[in-house]
Amino acid sequence: FPYSFRMDRDSHTAYQSYRLIEQLPLTISCIDVWDDKIALGTTEGCLLIYSETSDAAGGNKPSIKTYNSLNTFSKKPITQLKVIPEMKIIISLSDNVYIHELDTFTLLSTLPREKGGALLFAVDTQDQPMRLCVAVKKKLILYQHNPATREFKEVKSFEYFDTPLCMSFSGPEYIIIGSKKDYQYIQIKTGTTRNLFEAAKSKGLTPIITVIPQRSQVLLSREKYSFFYTYDVKPSSKYGITFSDVPLDTGYAFPYVIGVLPKCLEVQATFGTPRLVQTIMLQDAKMISTCTYKGAAKVYVVGGKHKLWRLVPIPVWDQVEQLCAAGRFDDAVGICESIPDSDSSIASAKVKSIKKRYAYHLIQKEEFSRGMDYFLQLDSDPLEVIGLFPDMVPDKIRRKYDYPIDINDLRGPALIKAYESLINYITQIRIPPSISKEEENSSKVKINKDSIMDWSEVSDPSVIIDTALLKAYVRTNNSELKTLVSIDNSLHVKQSENPVHWSVGRLCYVDGSSESGWLGMQP
Repeated sequence: FPYSFRMDRDSHTAYQSYRLIEQLPLTISCIDVWDDKIALGTTEGCLLIYSETSDAAGGNKPSIKTYNSLNTFSKKPITQLKVIPEMKIIISLSDNVYIHELDTFTLLSTLPREKGGALLFAVDTQDQPMRLCVAVKKKLILYQHNPATREFKEVKSFEYFDTPLCMSFSGPEYIIIGSKKDYQYIQIKTGTTRNLFEAAKSKGLTPIITVIPQRSQVLLSREKYSFFYTYDVKPSSKYGITFSDVPLDTGYAFPYVIGVLPKCLEVQATFGTPRLVQTIMLQDAKMISTCTYKGAAKVYVVGGKHKLWRLVPIPVWDQVEQLCAAGRFDDAVGICESIPDSDSSIASAKVKSIKKRYAYHLIQKEEFSRGMDYFLQLDSDPLEVIGLFPDMVPDKIRRKYDYPIDINDLRGPALIKAYESLINYITQIRIPPSISKEEENSSKVKINKDSIMDWSEVSDPSVIIDTALLKAYVRTNNSELKTLVSIDNSLHVKQSENPVHWSVGRLCYVDGSSESGWLGMQP
């Protein structure tokens, strides 16, 4: 596999867990959630609908109440449920696939219509009209929904001789199927079937397919590892997810993949390089169901045969602050940048603030080049950036900025590296002075008044920037110094005299032996 995997310790708290049902007198066999509702199917054939009675936002403990209970919904165990609130229908699987009206639970359709029974179904609601694929013995049947009549019309079937254990639409063109042996995909238009990879080396392990619609991806599990694929069934990431044990089920809730493991739940990041975010000790968990309601992710976990848990997300900005406080700015930025476009206006100011803190953090760690790159991305105030370096900006201007770090103590190679990163930064933001044609033809030279006034009174950014560049050239023995002084520039005359005189007279190299540290340029 063209993938790399990594394991990490927990980085921060993303969820808090709450028990909703302690001991249901029935055996839970499947679950689906939508809006503020929860549907549980049981092996006894009962369908239970719950609604949340309290919002978990603001630290409140979630609670539920019975919304509806249908004790004779099915004569056989209910093994799969899917609610389509937009269509006001609920699809269930027992011996066949049944479509009921969601409000009244009136039976609308039974699929397949021929004898033989159904094994599994998959629903595609991202494309219209809605599609339904039902796996029966030796074939898959594709149906299309008619909103006017609320019926499902058979439009195509595909031969499939293995026993499917999981199945999902992958975008508009493909269906992915997992069996005991391998993962395969079917191109809907042509019916062509292709193998993807072996599902598991060990016997008894079940393949798992998790759809991530926000990223137009699917996640395919193979033992302890999970792989990201595009809807076109191509590997979409260099990195996969590594769980500490073989997951029994996985679910996606922005921006995390949550694995249900035999002894715990593992929350894995999907932004940047996938990594472990949190371990939630919850033994005997079996399955997970997620949805998004009012912009927030909702996660429910079935524990054992009779318990139901709710995972309540910590507000995303609280998570970001946790990560920043721990110095994990990469992860903090990753969360921010993965926020959907609809929330980008809310996030932009936060992202800029975090990236700025990250830039300072990188400078403090002597990762000067990366830090300066962030300042460039943020279009930061050049005088604030240059002011990080003592003797580069007039004191009255430098005092305007609140610097969270102090890099006065740099010496030797680290000092040279810092100045080189500053040179690279200034050359990218520097704007050469503009000279009119009239000035070019005149023998008189127009002088910027800031270039000759006392340094402590200078306020013109172009004068400060050019003079800082000259000082950085001198302190690194950079040959570009000659170019700068020979072209049109905005150098401060007095501040430039000593450095230029000294650099011409002798080799400039800061090796850490000078007691003057940052001011090692003095002749």
